[in-house]
Amino acid sequence: MGCKLPHETERLVMTVNKRYVTPVFVVFAILGGLVASGHFGGLTYNHTASAPVGLWIETNEPVRYGSWVKFCPPEDAAYLARERQYIKPGSCPGGIEPLMKKVVGVPGEWVHVAREGVKAGLNGFTMPASSPMEKDSDGQVMPLSLGDFALREGEFWVMGIHSKSYDSRYYGPIKAESIIATMKPLVLF
Repeated sequence: MGCKLPHETERLVMTVNKRYVTPVFVVFAILGGLVASGHFGGLTYNHTASAPVGLWIETNEPVRYGSWVKFCPPEDAAYLARERQYIKPGSCPGGIEPLMKKVVGVPGEWVHVAREGVKAGLNGFTMPASSPMEKDSDGQVMPLSLGDFALREGEFWVMGIHSKSYDSRYYGPIKAESIIATMKPLVLF
């Protein structure tokens, strides 16, 4: 046997629903659109395999080994990424959206990039899934950055967590001034 609401209560519930549901829905739709587009009040939605998928927040923390950073890649790398459609259009020079990667090399360190993989950081071990691709998924030749790199003041080596990430293996170190923010995960999916 179900519970029946008195007529006046039923009318009140219907009035509240009509009055508030549409504006609340509109507000959440706008906020959802802003977050899905990538940016909203220091929040970034990462949708790529280069970093854990989810909602990230900008921090004021200094960049150090292991930091996640949001940055604009060098312009020539951005143009290639846009031309080959690796990355969505966005606000960075070169017309792509900012990238998010993990810092694996900091000023004063050496990074060694070989076909077998990348040795970076203080311990110098070969990082997992770090062998650079000679060709992309469409068979186009990748601009490899092979060799030894001594990171100078204001230079950082960044890598994604996916073996096919478009990162420093293909465009070398990034400059400190290209870093938009350090990032921390808020909600990961």
